Amino acid sequence: MLNLNMNGHIFSKTVVVIGFLLIVFLVIFYFFVTVIGGVKISIPRFDNFSKNLYTLEYSEGTCTANSQCKWAGDGCGGGHGLCTNTPDKYKNALSTCDVNEKFPANQGYKCGCVVSIKKCGWIK
Repeated sequence: MLNLNMNGHIFSKTVVVIGFLLIVFLVIFYFFVTVIGGVKISIPRFDNFSKNLYTLEYSEGTCTANSQCKWAGDGCGGGHGLCTNTPDKYKNALSTCDVNEKFPANQGYKCGCVVSIKKCGWIK
């Protein structure tokens, strides 16, 4: 009978310690989520879904594959034209022979299909 009381006493201390640790954990968790704002997890994306990996500037048209989009009306300076699914309408277009540094092709982009949104655009 003495052993049962002793084991019961040890068991109740364990329950109290576990309960106390659980309460401490919940208080810390509540503080972390409400006051600090929780954990901000950002997962890098390695496809053209991410906005910084494509641009729709100087582009038009819809597509489902890269082969449907062409750089039309590029001119001699390489800083003009459009990424489009209808390049024939620009075959007689004239452009100046200057370099536009802000043009997507001059920033490492290539004309292609942004498949995730089904639009022609410039993809890195």
